[in-house]
Amino acid sequence: MMRFILLIFLLAWSVAFPAWADDDDDPQAAALPSPAHTQMVNGQRVIIIDSAIQAQNGIEAKPLGTGSYAQSLILTGQVFDSAALANAYTRWHNARDPALRKLYMRTLIERGDAAIAGAVADARSPVIRALTLRQALIAVPGATQPLHLKTESGLDLTRILALDDGRGLYAGGDARSVPAGTTMPVRSQETIAATKIVPSAAVVWRDGKPWAYQRTQTQRFARIPLLVKNDGLHLPPDLGAAEIVIQGAQLLFSEEFRDEIDAGD
Repeated sequence: MMRFILLIFLLAWSVAFPAWADDDDDPQAAALPSPAHTQMVNGQRVIIIDSAIQAQNGIEAKPLGTGSYAQSLILTGQVFDSAALANAYTRWHNARDPALRKLYMRTLIERGDAAIAGAVADARSPVIRALTLRQALIAVPGATQPLHLKTESGLDLTRILALDDGRGLYAGGDARSVPAGTTMPVRSQETIAATKIVPSAAVVWRDGKPWAYQRTQTQRFARIPLLVKNDGLHLPPDLGAAEIVIQGAQLLFSEEFRDEIDAGD
């Protein structure tokens, strides 16, 4: 009889006080979200991290400052026979016979360009100075014709005239330093307004490509590709105002791929 009463008592106690049950067996407790986890959004894995966890781990994101980078443009220039042009100009200038002046003018056109022949009639033309100083004269094609160019040998050139055939005429240095009648690469160095330059601490690498993390919301981060420029890594132009993780990028990278491995992606 006593055993029966004890059994009834223990059964009633377990029903009245379920807290004796192991918390590990509670499915609601097991479903509590982690302070850091990931979620697939539109095919991209987004990292979700509680603000307190961000602060504890030193994760910091902010818009990047505006920078600039040098863009190098390489063109092919044709070297004029500066000595022949200079001689033709000198003889044209000193001749009094109209027939001779016409002959030397034709030489300027044939050895150079009609625009050169027309320019020497203007005493203020920089073409006259270039011919008098026996500077190198190089014609450069292309819609983009910067004010200054430099040869591979380091010769500085300045644009002095637009030729009739659309090329730009550049002068500089000593004509004897470049062989007449040849072509040569010339280079411009221009400072271009940058997209945002990304510091190395913000960069992670995967599959040989550079990435950074953008804070899309207060507790959400997404990995974005970077552009490779000649002076560093840049944000795509449409993300110029984005908040980029400048501290803690490696932590986000580890979290992203820990969850990716767990998910079997």
